[in-house]
Amino acid sequence: MIVLVMISTVLATGVQGHVEDSGSQTSKCADLGYGVIYLGDGSVYCHTTTINSCDRFGYCTNLTPVTIRIGDYQHILIYTTYEPDSNSEANQSRTVIRWEEVENFVVYGEISTVYTDGDKEQHYTCRRMVPASSLPTNWSLSDLRSVYDFQLPSWCGLPAIDSDRNYTNGSHPFAGEWMIEADSDPYDKIIAHRIVLPYVESLEWTNETVMPDAILHVHPEAATIDQWLLLVIGGAATFAILMSFVFIMTSLRGPD
Repeated sequence: MIVLVMISTVLATGVQGHVEDSGSQTSKCADLGYGVIYLGDGSVYCHTTTINSCDRFGYCTNLTPVTIRIGDYQHILIYTTYEPDSNSEANQSRTVIRWEEVENFVVYGEISTVYTDGDKEQHYTCRRMVPASSLPTNWSLSDLRSVYDFQLPSWCGLPAIDSDRNYTNGSHPFAGEWMIEADSDPYDKIIAHRIVLPYVESLEWTNETVMPDAILHVHPEAATIDQWLLLVIGGAATFAILMSFVFIMTSLRGPD
């Protein structure tokens, strides 16, 4: 029931491109116990989001506490609080991001430390995000890929100074919007985030092709006729091999 509620919630967000009735197709995801989504190009993904908690309605998700401050020149200051385990204290990270809309994408440039000729510098490290609201109903992987002439903003890769930009309390420019990471081609995983203060929520899907094979366990009371035949034949074959081994060992020993 929890999985069904989770998938319904994902569909309502607009992140999901397409879904099939659980009985219309079989998939490795279902065999492994994951929810299944089918993109418009037929790609199959398993809903592998890491679960932190479930509420009383059965909705489970990954929520991380954040605080947002808005600064000059489209800069966002984000404080992320990581919940401790039983043996440690909570810790907080500080991230500064500059953003700019380019065509159907939003470019996030995080101020990060890079090394140039052995020197440590701070630069804007840019990545493309796709707002879910800009995707067609049955979107596919091609909708996440940029066109060949896509140009990042001129400030991407340039030196950056993590200074005071008159940060004040405010709303994230894309608050409540699912933002899908678009630079992870070949898209073994699709990852999306949205900020609904005081949390950032994350979702993750993993391509069925990179998931491990499921181990089939058949319960006798739920087995079909074909499965019963396989169980009987397999059991008979195992018994025959065992008896052959016993016969060979007895012959090798010879009479006492």
